[in-house]
Amino acid sequence: MAEKMNSLFIKIITEIGRNELFQWGYIIEQ
Repeated sequence: MAEKMNSLFIKIITEIGRNELFQWGYIIEQ
């Protein structure tokens, strides 16, 4: 159970990180 939660947490962090990078790239291009 704990490992499942941990991998889910990592997945969420990765998704947030990707969105942050995408937004920063978009801002820089403007």
